[in-house]
Amino acid sequence: MRCPSARRCMPPWATSKTAATWRCRSAARRPVRRPPRAAVSWARWSGSSTSSDGPAALDRTALQRNEPEHAMAPWHIGLIGFGEVGGIFGRALAAHPQVAGIHAWDLRFQRDPAFRQRVPAPIVAADSCDALCARATLVISAVTAANTLAVARQAALAIRPGAVFLDLNSASPGVKRQAAQAIEAAGAHYLEAGVMTSVPPYGIRVPMLIGGTQAGTMAPALAALGMDARPVSGRIGIASAIKMSRSILIKGLEALVIESYTNARRYGVEDHMLPTLAETFPGIDWPALGGYLFSRVAKHGQRRAEEMAEAARTVEETGIAPILARAIADKQQWVARLAADGAFEGLSEQDGWRAYSDRIIARTTEVPAPTPGHQDAQVN
Repeated sequence: MRCPSARRCMPPWATSKTAATWRCRSAARRPVRRPPRAAVSWARWSGSSTSSDGPAALDRTALQRNEPEHAMAPWHIGLIGFGEVGGIFGRALAAHPQVAGIHAWDLRFQRDPAFRQRVPAPIVAADSCDALCARATLVISAVTAANTLAVARQAALAIRPGAVFLDLNSASPGVKRQAAQAIEAAGAHYLEAGVMTSVPPYGIRVPMLIGGTQAGTMAPALAALGMDARPVSGRIGIASAIKMSRSILIKGLEALVIESYTNARRYGVEDHMLPTLAETFPGIDWPALGGYLFSRVAKHGQRRAEEMAEAARTVEETGIAPILARAIADKQQWVARLAADGAFEGLSEQDGWRAYSDRIIARTTEVPAPTPGHQDAQVN
């Protein structure tokens, strides 16, 4: 589906050349008529449905059709983690007619009573993770990558037998398999999810790949709750491998843009460098993309650094040296430390990438500006 005003709905870094093919974000939230399940193309996120080659080929035989004990509405939702993603999912699910109740738990509830009080009704702030898991029929974990396994193990201590544990976190296949072992040993059903793009533009309709023995059964149940969840395999780790492979490229682009743009800004040659990118990669507004990427890393650099550490672990699990993944994690962490020190206070995407770059330069060097400057850059 394409919006008749596609240009208005496009991201700011997309140029008019891409308007004809841009898929409207708001259209992604609207109900659309889909072909019968057997005819659905999986090419966009999960590879060809007809291919049997490779470990990531759609594993339909491993997708069980035995419904979890609590796979029917009404749902009792438990949200572990009430940050950006948890808040978005919580507000959407709280208004859903198939949800009988929704509780949330976040470690910040203990440290910051004011944060706990800001949980919007009808979402209820749980007294503990154990209390949340004991009553929920669907537990959704939306924490940082570094806490993926710890949260799953904590939830396993109190989760209801037959409940479903939906793991939205960006972790390596190996970590997801360990988390699955903990949940399933408690008699519950573990469902991994690979969230395939940024959540805020799509909300609860963000495209996800799900894996696990109950993926086939739970996909329509999650769709009924408003999610765009597509089963990719009955084996834990496949959805995460797809997600982590993508993250190396996306987070790597963020790191490259920050380093390249800031370097060009420091030398005073950005007005010469950016047009060359537009020539090589037409269809992208590189200055606008810079503003978007700088702002996202400044806001979520810590989370991205942890995700890239998991991406490095994913690569390492294959026996390949994760040289670039580790470097990307280091760059994301570096920006996160600057953000924690207040370097980007008061800035937003609308301020543009130069504002962020200037803050980085001011915080990281006292050396006078290099001498080449614009005049030297103009010499052929």
